[in-house]
Amino acid sequence: MNNGRLNDGGGEPRAPRPPGPPDGSVALALKADVVLGAQLVSRHRAPRLAALLVLSLLVAAAGHRPAPGAVRVPMACVVVGILAVVGASRLFAPGGAVAAARAGAGKWWIAPVGRLLGGLAVVLPLGLAGAALLALPGAGTDAMPRLSGILSLYGAATAAVTAAAAPLIGSSAAAAIGLTTAWVGALPPSGLATMLAGWPVIARPLVSLWNVLPLPWRAIRWFERGGLGDLMLLAAWVVVAVLATAWSVNRFYRLARRGPAA
Repeated sequence: MNNGRLNDGGGEPRAPRPPGPPDGSVALALKADVVLGAQLVSRHRAPRLAALLVLSLLVAAAGHRPAPGAVRVPMACVVVGILAVVGASRLFAPGGAVAAARAGAGKWWIAPVGRLLGGLAVVLPLGLAGAALLALPGAGTDAMPRLSGILSLYGAATAAVTAAAAPLIGSSAAAAIGLTTAWVGALPPSGLATMLAGWPVIARPLVSLWNVLPLPWRAIRWFERGGLGDLMLLAAWVVVAVLATAWSVNRFYRLARRGPAA
């Protein structure tokens, strides 16, 4: 007997979610999660340390005279990626952030979308400012709107994926994986295949994975060549990651309730 409580199919009863708010308050609930997302990012020390790392990169780049052309676009992608993944790893960190998302009375998509928007509102302006300092001297002002647009989309995609992974593997692990991909992901698949030519067993699956992940090389290629393919893949990853975040938050909640019983 479960005393009227819902059952998740695994034999362990769980409390039902609170009823959703009326349609008129969806905007208020979304606004609350946007503010919460901004606070989760801005008040934690990890994003601040990432900002110091980015500042050191900018200082190091300032000592070198840029060549004509957009030669610093890969470094601009690294700057945006570092800030995006470190900030997004805090949005659904196991503990209070996940518990608050699960206990909310809003629709399932409000917390993933709202917190992602709030986190990006904090890190993207800093990342784009750093990218402009890096790329502007070589690329020129005419290229900055295109560069800002593709970096914003890339930052949203990589942040959404990191936020989705944090409830499952932990915020530190998600940030570490995201930082690694931000650094090495500027290498295109052709370069990766050349580097791993001596290990075909490893090269084939890794290059295939490289072609589908939202890595910096896609932003770099779109900036250089244009086209819809890279834009559509990055946008698709944002949608998929939002869905995955909603699923991972609920999965973390069920596992947390089963833990004490075990």
